[in-house]
Amino acid sequence: MTIQECVAYVESHMEVRYATQNGAYRSGRVISKHQGCVNHSVGCAQPKANVFFNSMNKPSAQWGVNAILGDFHLGEGRILVTLDLKARPWGCGSGKKGSWNNTKIQWEVCEPAGHTYAGGTMVAYDTAKNQAYFDRMWKMLVAWNVYCVVKLGYPVSGISDHAESYREGYGSNHSDMGQWLPKHGKSMDALRAEVQAILENKEDEEVDLVQFKELWHQMRKELQDNDSSAYSEQARQWAVENGLIAGNGTTVMVSRTICGKMFPRESSLSPSCSVSPDDGHGMTIQMTKRKKPDYSKRLVSDIRALLWVVTVGGLLLAAYCIYKGYTGSLPWLSAMVACPGLRTAWSAPATSAWQRATTKRAASLLKPQRRQISIRRIRRGAKTAPPSDRLTTQEVRAWTPLSRRWSPSFWLSLPLPAFGPSCRSEPIKRTQRLNC
Repeated sequence: MTIQECVAYVESHMEVRYATQNGAYRSGRVISKHQGCVNHSVGCAQPKANVFFNSMNKPSAQWGVNAILGDFHLGEGRILVTLDLKARPWGCGSGKKGSWNNTKIQWEVCEPAGHTYAGGTMVAYDTAKNQAYFDRMWKMLVAWNVYCVVKLGYPVSGISDHAESYREGYGSNHSDMGQWLPKHGKSMDALRAEVQAILENKEDEEVDLVQFKELWHQMRKELQDNDSSAYSEQARQWAVENGLIAGNGTTVMVSRTICGKMFPRESSLSPSCSVSPDDGHGMTIQMTKRKKPDYSKRLVSDIRALLWVVTVGGLLLAAYCIYKGYTGSLPWLSAMVACPGLRTAWSAPATSAWQRATTKRAASLLKPQRRQISIRRIRRGAKTAPPSDRLTTQEVRAWTPLSRRWSPSFWLSLPLPAFGPSCRSEPIKRTQRLNC
C-alpha cells in the first residue's frame, strides 16, 4: 500500500470513542513530543474491542491506551480510539530507565480466541486456523503504524512493542508482541521494515519534468487508438443524426436551425450553410446572409392586411347602405377613395409588379429588333446609332411590326397610364426598371 492508501484505510475503519472515566484521560497529561509508539497485544484470547473498552472506561482501571485494534474475527476489523493521540497513556509501566509512557503513543491489539497463557507463552494456539485472522490484523497494524508516523512525525526507529520497552529499560516485564508475531513468521523488525518501505515508496515521491513528459507521452500513445468515451456518445449521436458531423473528409450541409443555435447573433442566415473540414483539424462554417428588403416594401407588407380590411369593409358598408335604400351622400367613402395614403399604398404594389413585367417583356421584344431600329435611325439622319440596349418608348411603338402591335404581350410590355402613374418617355434599359 501507499501512504495515501494507508491513511484512507485507517480512516475508513476508525471510530473515536474516548474512555472518559479512565484515569489517563482524566489526568489531562499530554506528550509534548512523540518519540515513537509501543504496540501491545492484550495477552488473552479475546477478539472483541468493546470488551477492553468497557474494562478501560472505569475509574478503577490501572491501564489506559490511545487505541484498541480488534474485531478481526468479524472482518477487516476496526480501530477504536480511546484517548487523544497526544494524550499520555498508561500502557507499558516503567523500567530502570524510566517509562515510555512519557514519550510514546500506545495501543492494544486483540488476539483470536482458542488459546490460553502459561506465563508469557501462548498455549494451544492454532496457527493455521488463525492465519486469516492474523493477516487482517497485520494489514491493519501496518496501516495504523504508518498513519501515526505521518500524523505525529516520529521516526520509524521509534516503533516498538512492550517486550522491547522492557529490554530497553523503559517498561515492565511483558512479552507482547514477541510471543505472537513469530508464530506467523513476523517480527517487530518486519513491521518496521514494511512501514519504512511504504514511507519510501517511489510512487509518493515528486516526479521531475523529464519523467512527467515521458509518462505523458506514454499515456497519449496508449490512448490514441482508444474509442471515444461513453460520456459523449449521446452528444455525438445527436450531431450525426442532425447532419452536423459526418465523418472525416466530407462536407456537411447544416440546417438553418442548427446554424441559428450555434450562431444566435446571425439571425438572417440563409436556409443552408456549409460545414467543411479545415485541414483535418477542425471545421469551417460558411454562411450567407439574406438581403434585407427595402424599407418601402417592408412598410407595404406590414400595412397590406390593414388596407384590405379598411377597403373591403368600406365597400361592404356602402353596399349595405344602397341595399337599405339610403340616398344620402357617403362622404366617408369619397374621403377614403381620395385619401392620398390609401392611393399610394394600393398603387405601390401594382406599380412595382407592372414595372417588373414591362421591363422583362420589353427586353424580350426588343432584342430581335435592335439592329433594324438602329439602321433606320441612321437613315433618318441620326448622327450616331443608339446603344443596343437603350430605346425610347416612341421607338418601340414606331418600329414594332404591325402584327405584333395587336398582340396582348406587346401592350403588356409598355407603360400604360391606366396601371399607375404616367411614365416619362425616357430610354428603357433592359436590365433596369421603368422610371415611373
